[in-house]
Amino acid sequence: MKKLIIIGSNCIHTYNYYLMIKDFFDQIVIITNKKDHNFFYSIDDNIYYLNFSIKRFPQYLLSFIKLKNIIKKFKPNIIHSHQANVYSLFGAIFSKKFKIPFIITTWGSDILINPKKNFIYKILAKFVLKRANIITSDSLYMSYEIRQIIKDKNKKIETINFGVNVYGKRSFKKENIIFSNRLHKKLYRIDLIIKLFYEFIKEKNEYWELVIAGTGELTDQLKKLTNELNLCNYVKFVGWLDSDSNIEYYKKSKIFISIPESDATSISLLEAMNFGCIPIVSNIPANLEWIIDGLNGIVADNFNHLIFEKALKIDYERLININSFLIGEKASKETNKKKYIEIYEYLLER
Repeated sequence: MKKLIIIGSNCIHTYNYYLMIKDFFDQIVIITNKKDHNFFYSIDDNIYYLNFSIKRFPQYLLSFIKLKNIIKKFKPNIIHSHQANVYSLFGAIFSKKFKIPFIITTWGSDILINPKKNFIYKILAKFVLKRANIITSDSLYMSYEIRQIIKDKNKKIETINFGVNVYGKRSFKKENIIFSNRLHKKLYRIDLIIKLFYEFIKEKNEYWELVIAGTGELTDQLKKLTNELNLCNYVKFVGWLDSDSNIEYYKKSKIFISIPESDATSISLLEAMNFGCIPIVSNIPANLEWIIDGLNGIVADNFNHLIFEKALKIDYERLININSFLIGEKASKETNKKKYIEIYEYLLER
């Protein structure tokens, strides 16, 4: 009997990963945290809500003991943690204690941002990464950064993303919509997108609309900025979108914009490419693995409103051909599911 424990935050990425690989295992246990938006409420497998915040040390210690008992009772074949942080600390410790194969799937911030904040984050990341039998990353750049942290040329690191459902090369009825669906945090620079759109509108582009999906700690500030720039008739805040609503906006948006200061491979970018949007992205290494400036999107160095005009001058038919090919070859759920299953089979055989 194949049994897996997944440890990760209660978010859409962990949930989608669970859906992707759940059929391979006979039993799965989910270890996650409690959040207002519970993505795991409807699953058939067992789920445990534990505290992962060291700031609440008594509850953290209690969660540590609970997980130990869960592992002893469930007897998993593999422990798979998402993010190289306090979530993986649980898995790193108990996988060694019980001699269970341990995988870490890294995300962007736990490798590209947190270890550079202070030495404690770096020590934590290095500790859990070195404990893993296999590490996965969603970009070549992040795989390189992992190697720099652990200083181990023999550690097995696989570059795999979560993948998207391939829609294929199709015609979409596009509207004059610029779509942004990243979180409302400083990292993602949604305020800059609003300012760039303001300049774009002033250049007689009044028939365009900026749709801002998502939520976050800066949502109120972003709405205030929109009011101050008199953009209420041009900017629409649509909040947190479910998968179907998100897809509908991809289908009808001509341009997708995502300009974070740092990021690994963005599923939102892959989805936008999949549905025929013209991507505008920031000049960071992970984006350069997918977008060539002026060919299948825009890589923005200098942020001004001309990036929108430049995007609209791209040969659209060629862009569609390139992006459809890239998604089919490198970013489909089936392709990446197969890669993860191969990892599981390798560990189970050993």
